[in-house]
Amino acid sequence: MNTENDTLEPFEFRSVLYKRFLWTALLLVLLLDAISIPTILANRAEISVIVLVLAIAGISIRVGLLVVLLVKKGPIDAFVYTWGGLFILSGSTGLLSFILSADPVPLVAYLDKGFFLILGLLLIVPFSKSVAKIEV
Repeated sequence: MNTENDTLEPFEFRSVLYKRFLWTALLLVLLLDAISIPTILANRAEISVIVLVLAIAGISIRVGLLVVLLVKKGPIDAFVYTWGGLFILSGSTGLLSFILSADPVPLVAYLDKGFFLILGLLLIVPFSKSVAKIEV
C-alpha cells in the first residue's frame, strides 16, 4: 500500500480564494528571500551556522511547495503544514517572549509576530477544506 505513487497523488483546489492566497503568500515570501539574501551577502554580515541551516531549510520548503504547485501533484499537505507550522511557531514564541520580557517592546514587534501567527493559521486551518486529493 505504501508505494512511491502515494506521495505523488494529484490534487485540486476546491477554493479559488485559498489558491490565490497560497500562491500570493508563496510568491511574496520567495520575492522577499530573493531581495534579502543578496542584501545580507553584500553587507558581509556574519551569519551563524544555525541561522544558515534554518534559512536553507525554509527556502527548501518554499521551493518544494512551488514545484508541487506547478506540477499539481505531490505532498502539498506536508509542505503547507510544515510552512504554516513554522509561521505559527515563530509568531507564538515571539509574542510569548515579548509578553514575558521586562523591557519595553515596540508595537511594531508585536504586530510582526502577530502577523506571522495569523499567516500560519490562515495557511493551515482552511487547508483540509480547500485542497482535495484526486483519486486516480
